[in-house]
Amino acid sequence: MLASVINDMKQTDRIRKLVKKYEITLLISCGSENWFIAFIGIDTGIVRGNGAAPDVIIKGDEDSLKMLFQGEDFLLTMRRRGELEAKGSLKYLLWLESLFYLCHTTPCRKSYPKSIIS
Repeated sequence: MLASVINDMKQTDRIRKLVKKYEITLLISCGSENWFIAFIGIDTGIVRGNGAAPDVIIKGDEDSLKMLFQGEDFLLTMRRRGELEAKGSLKYLLWLESLFYLCHTTPCRKSYPKSIIS
């Protein structure tokens, strides 16, 4: 599941633009399993923990994490309801929430009358 989300991030142009500005380490914990995801510019991937403290920690059960990664719910909303634990700066939490949501939405294409544009 995580590999699919990361692949979607790498494939989507609007996500690449958002990701390239940050260097963040994310720890995702589900039961006894832990995954580290490093966002280093556009080089995003699952990495081994190097002993350094992650910038963000997200803990939850498999169903809650799946909902988050599939863009079906928002990180901060799920945290407020107690479905997930999320620790880190608000800036990074909002950034991750945006990433997960945008991975599974199609861009809005609006056409405006020329009179509005000019």
